[in-house]
Amino acid sequence: MDTTTPRPLPLPSPDACEPLLRLALAGGPTEPRRTLLEAMGGPRAALAAGEAAWRAAGLTPAQCAALKAPDPAGLAHGLRWCEGANHHVVGWHHPAYPPALREAPSPPALLFVAGEPTVLHQPMVAVVGSRAATHGGRDNARAFAAAFARCGLAVSSGLAAGIDAAAHRAALEAGAHTVAVVGTGPDLVYPARHAALQAEVEAWGVVVSEHPPGTPARAPQFPDYPVNRPFTLA
Repeated sequence: MDTTTPRPLPLPSPDACEPLLRLALAGGPTEPRRTLLEAMGGPRAALAAGEAAWRAAGLTPAQCAALKAPDPAGLAHGLRWCEGANHHVVGWHHPAYPPALREAPSPPALLFVAGEPTVLHQPMVAVVGSRAATHGGRDNARAFAAAFARCGLAVSSGLAAGIDAAAHRAALEAGAHTVAVVGTGPDLVYPARHAALQAEVEAWGVVVSEHPPGTPARAPQFPDYPVNRPFTLA
């Protein structure tokens, strides 16, 4: 059964990619960057506002220094990713930012989206669980995801081994949209054996990350994955 068609939304401008990348590469606390984007109305104005405005928004000295002089290799890599088909950077200020995520504790200031951003506004249910799932656990995940898909819901998960992969595959087999919330940059695949699955998700849904392109898998990035972030989108 086809899922509910997402309502049309304005897409982020490609011109916003570089200033949003610079904000992402600044790292550090997310709240000051959200405050800055909201106060200035967009990333170009946020960068042009200067250090006094950055500090007024709460950015740390390290963040201000990174905004002035972003990592050139990281910026170049991110800009190359932005040139890809259906690759978007969605800032906190933009209407394409997922409304459910706005209500989450400490939401990211921006998202890197590979796929169709309007899917993030579609009703969805998160299906997540153990990476070392039993055969029965994977069967249950597939059954739940397929049932949600038949009800016209998208299925959100974390693209991890075990339950997550089973849920994504069941949603795809049912013709439903599926959302993969990943703990690496959107251009990387973790685990590597899920490369084909990630490509399918991107083609029929969304791969989304709060981490800039090129960000590898690191343990501190995964306490929220695959559990919390998929749920905050759902």
